[in-house]
Amino acid sequence: MLRILVVDDNPNNLDLTSRMLRRAGYGVETAVNGESGVKMAEEWRYDLIVMDMAMPGISGGEATKLIRDAEKASGTRRVPVIAFTANAIEEFRQRAMRSDMDDFVTKPIERRQLLAAIERSVDDRVIVLVADDNAMDRDRTLRYLRAMDGVGTIAAGSAAEAYSACTRQRVSCALLNVSLPDLSGVELVRQIRGTKYGGDTGIIAVNDSPDTEARKGFLASGCVGYLEKPYGQAELIKVIEPLLMPVS
Repeated sequence: MLRILVVDDNPNNLDLTSRMLRRAGYGVETAVNGESGVKMAEEWRYDLIVMDMAMPGISGGEATKLIRDAEKASGTRRVPVIAFTANAIEEFRQRAMRSDMDDFVTKPIERRQLLAAIERSVDDRVIVLVADDNAMDRDRTLRYLRAMDGVGTIAAGSAAEAYSACTRQRVSCALLNVSLPDLSGVELVRQIRGTKYGGDTGIIAVNDSPDTEARKGFLASGCVGYLEKPYGQAELIKVIEPLLMPVS
């Protein structure tokens, strides 16, 4: 089930939008102002955010910019944001787009218009996390993955970044270098398994050198695959392709 955050200071609009989305089968959480919306978006990775443009304090546009800044700082995937506004003129649409929003819905809220905007905006790609402190190896793997249709990627240079990414959003597959300097590979696997959706993540251990015993150990620790460097694109795809099913 996709989780949607609705941010609106008008309680009637908030209730109406939430009911429309729940009836359509979405999970919904709400925020009554821009400040709360930004905080909730930092604490949990939503699949989509519906944001009212005209709110006191932090406006919808300002809240979206803060969310984008946090995404860039943490290296997490960009969440689609749909703007709500009572103004249908092009100027307000352009204002929403300049705020780095993804779509535009005018009030009064119409169910068909809202659901169509959500369908356009939701990114249904599976997400692969690549955690490797070797920048060249990490970038090479990311290039291999980005050549695949329907695959989104997250890069992490440390175990802490990898764990943070898994706590903030659903990850279909994680490629973890077992020699990350800040945490052992086995402990990182354990921590990821302890996150909300970590039990569903297909974790593949990546080792810098051949080691039969290490392979056995990581498979026993909860990894579902194992790769040794250097590996090519074909070898990578063969290992991860069975795991690339969207996590529900």
